[in-house]
Amino acid sequence: MKNRSSPYFPQRNPHHRPSLSRLKSSVSLSLSDKLRSSAESEVRPGRLLAWCQDQTRGYRGVDVRDLTSSWRSGLALCALIHQQRPDLIDYDSLKEEDVAVNNQLAFDMAEREFGIQPVTTGSEMAAKAQPDKLLMVLYLSKFYEAFRSSPRNGQSSPSRNVSLITRRRAPSS
Repeated sequence: MKNRSSPYFPQRNPHHRPSLSRLKSSVSLSLSDKLRSSAESEVRPGRLLAWCQDQTRGYRGVDVRDLTSSWRSGLALCALIHQQRPDLIDYDSLKEEDVAVNNQLAFDMAEREFGIQPVTTGSEMAAKAQPDKLLMVLYLSKFYEAFRSSPRNGQSSPSRNVSLITRRRAPSS
């Protein structure tokens, strides 16, 4: 076998795993490059948070206040997917205490149905007090990109339309 020690095939230690700080740096650079690549795909964290809040509003057990701890239980991720494709997740069957199960379900569905690669596992999400913000911004940005042109983007789910309709007033004559 040839020695592939060249700029194109650097020698790597097969047992070496990149450190979390190195991974974050790499993710940060790729996220920054992606966000700057075109004005159309620019997603700022504040804008992303507002979009996530809009997409998950009204779901039981979901109160998205940030891009970290609000996502730990996995319910917000499942709600985000359910908002777009209610056929994929039986949201009513989910339990808030099943953190690893909820997250893994969301990761698996997102990867299988939308091609969104997970940034962690359900077990890792359950083991942490809160998810890493940079990784969550990266992951949630992929949902934004995948769903932004969807007809359901920005619309309320059918069960939430009822409450919106009852709040509307008839035009005054």
